Amino acid sequence: MQSKRLSALAMNFVSWITQFETVMIVVFGVYLIADGKLTQGALISSVILASRALAPLAQVAGLVVRFQQAKAALDSLSALMKKPVEHDPEVEYLNNPSVSGAIELKRVGFHYPSTNGMKPPAFLKDINIKAGERVAILGRVGSGSRRCCG
Repeated sequence: MQSKRLSALAMNFVSWITQFETVMIVVFGVYLIADGKLTQGALISSVILASRALAPLAQVAGLVVRFQQAKAALDSLSALMKKPVEHDPEVEYLNNPSVSGAIELKRVGFHYPSTNGMKPPAFLKDINIKAGERVAILGRVGSGSRRCCG
């Protein structure tokens, strides 16, 4: 929160400086125009040049804010990396045995959808799959091309 507060303060201060500078140039310029020492075009160009001269100040302020945020992030990450690990190598934890099992599919069928509204004949009935086995379903689609479906 303090970082956000300081960032907002810095950006608002730079914005205030640039606006104050513009107002002061215009105020003094009006008096110089009234005395005949300055033209309106010269006043306008002075305002433009002054705002362009102060633009790098705003960029520097933004750079300082980003640097401060990056430093805070680095400090936070460093503090996190210094914390102890979750699994202490000196402690023996309970061991989870690996579970392997067989999948058995009963009364499962597969068929391709029919285009004429009739139910096509099902195939692949009473499938039993053991642990570690891989299953692929190949069939003809359309003009005889093969497609893997599972």
